Amino acid sequence: MIGFVAWYILVGIAVTTYDGFGQLWSDIWIHAGPSVAFMTIDTGVLYLALLMYVAYRGSEWKALKAFLYTFVVGPATAICWTSMEIENETEISFEDKKEL
Repeated sequence: MIGFVAWYILVGIAVTTYDGFGQLWSDIWIHAGPSVAFMTIDTGVLYLALLMYVAYRGSEWKALKAFLYTFVVGPATAICWTSMEIENETEISFEDKKEL
């Protein structure tokens, strides 16, 4: 829930601050200082790693689902939702374990 709210706050700030995507891209990549450019790369690589983890633990379809959810609810919430689905599908209760 916190990731969802934070995503919409950040999107709202970006929409009111920048005139378009070109100006935003210029500030985070083209005319950015080295630390901002590094954080842009770092964020992208971390997000791709999380998508790869979802694909490894669940399936490629779960990773695609997380990617598509990202545009609606933000990256943190999208990864959390699909991770919760994976855990709910793979969890074993203690009762089931006793029978094994």
